[in-house]
Amino acid sequence: MVSPYTCTTKSTVERFLDSLIHLELEDPRPEIRKGLFDVLKLLDYSGCDFYDLLPLYIQMDNWKEAELLILLSYAPQPLATYSPDQWHIRQCIPRWTASKYHTSSIAEVLSKIEQTIHTGLSGLYTYNSNLNPYSRRSLNDLYVLVIAEGSTRWFDINRKSTYAFAQTERKP
Repeated sequence: MVSPYTCTTKSTVERFLDSLIHLELEDPRPEIRKGLFDVLKLLDYSGCDFYDLLPLYIQMDNWKEAELLILLSYAPQPLATYSPDQWHIRQCIPRWTASKYHTSSIAEVLSKIEQTIHTGLSGLYTYNSNLNPYSRRSLNDLYVLVIAEGSTRWFDINRKSTYAFAQTERKP
């Protein structure tokens, strides 16, 4: 059986990464995972836009702290650093649709993000304002929260913006 994620030498970079990521998801092997981060380094070096690469890499799961730190090392510098309260978090989410295809209501999302930041648990978290599986043309705002070793970054993919949240004491 041929994998739907095969690529050729004429494939796009996106198709190549998608193929590797799905191969790693189906058959997790350390050499593939390491290769994905080696490719990230090369793509960054060649001038590829971090905000174009991040939506591909977030498809991966089982993120390790060291991998999150590698990802953050290629991220653009934050435009601002905010305290992790709901008011400031909302400032980093300029649009949240009323669509039934969003992650949750804006109130629930703000509360969850605030909780996640305050717990300080390392991880990669995604939030979609309108991830409509039936219409690729519908506009979705993708937001990514990455927490790793004392660093909390928020990425607004559509607007190509990065924000940081100041560290707080962990709540039990």
